[in-house]
Amino acid sequence: MIEIIHTLKEIFLENPLAQIIWIIAFLVSVYNFLFCKNKKFIIVTWIASAIWWLHFLSLGLLSAAFVNLFDVIKNALSLKYERNIYWVVGLSIFYTIIGVYTYTGDLISLIPTLNAIISTYLVFYIRWIWLNVWFLGIIALWMIYNYIGNSIGWLATDIFLIWFGIIWIIRQILENNKK
Repeated sequence: MIEIIHTLKEIFLENPLAQIIWIIAFLVSVYNFLFCKNKKFIIVTWIASAIWWLHFLSLGLLSAAFVNLFDVIKNALSLKYERNIYWVVGLSIFYTIIGVYTYTGDLISLIPTLNAIISTYLVFYIRWIWLNVWFLGIIALWMIYNYIGNSIGWLATDIFLIWFGIIWIIRQILENNKK
């Protein structure tokens, strides 16, 4: 345990600005998974993506930075053009180009691209509880990416989001069963 704390301290001191931005992104993301659904979930995801863009950019993780930058645009478009296959295909092609451009020779650098393509379909076509369920899988992939990319947010954000996402899903199912 002491070794983990020491490693986290070193990572934080290596780039404190990136980690402070992470804390802000973390709080916005937790709020999103606990209190938002449907369009509000997408709007807050839009805000979180903008903050995550800054975080990954400050760490030099360009694949994730570019994906999050364009996630801001994608989420805005999904609110206006819900269920539009042309936007889904166009954005997926665009994300694939980003993935090819930012590919670093290891498969792990493709995780942000894969997540972006999956989440593109989700925000245009899936609503309510299923949106959150699918986002839990995306978070699991981000956890792997963040761990390898030395974002100390990998553990806290991803584990908390999975935990809060499960709580939100259970809460929604229980509320729906009461009705």
